[in-house]
Formats: sequence, C-alpha cells, structure tokens
Amino acid sequence: MHHPAVNWGKYDVISHNRQSFISICEGYNVDLVLAGHTHAARVFESNGTFYPNDVLPLNCSLYPTLYVQTDAIKEGYYYRNITILGNDVWLEPCEQCCETN
Repeated sequence: MHHPAVNWGKYDVISHNRQSFISICEGYNVDLVLAGHTHAARVFESNGTFYPNDVLPLNCSLYPTLYVQTDAIKEGYYYRNITILGNDVWLEPCEQCCETN
C-alpha cells in the first residue's frame, strides 16, 4: 500500500474505509501489511502497539496482523527481508545497504 493503515497519530494513514480494511485483515488472519509513504522503519499492531527495529526479527504468524513500513532512500538505500518458512512469516529489521551519492 502507499499510505499505511496504522501509524503514529492520525496522519499519513488511509482515510477511507480504514477500520473496515483493518477488520478484514484481522478477520482473515493476515500476517502483515506492507506500506510506504512515511519513509520510516516502523511496525505496528492495529491497536497502536509499536515494535521498534531492534526487537526484530519477529515471527509474524505468532502476532496479530502487523502493519509494516520500510525506510526510504533519503540517507541511503534500505531494505527489509521477509521470509516465508512453511506456515511462518518472518519479518526482519530494516537495514541500510549502501550510501547514496
């Protein structure tokens, strides 16, 4: 997604049908939802619980739906590995791979 469904406060989130979208994700046991727009490495539950980068990796299959943002290229190129092993989805920390010129 471009705008995250869950973020700090009320800004930078989808504005139409947000709660319906969250209810559908949780009703279908979605492991994670990926979003951009904020240019920050953040992970939230729908209730606002925040998981900082230093507590990752997480087995998303053991948590409620996680709403994931990945950092931008303002200071460098960032990536986040997501691994699927059987029925488990693992979310890795956001990492910087190189500096931009």
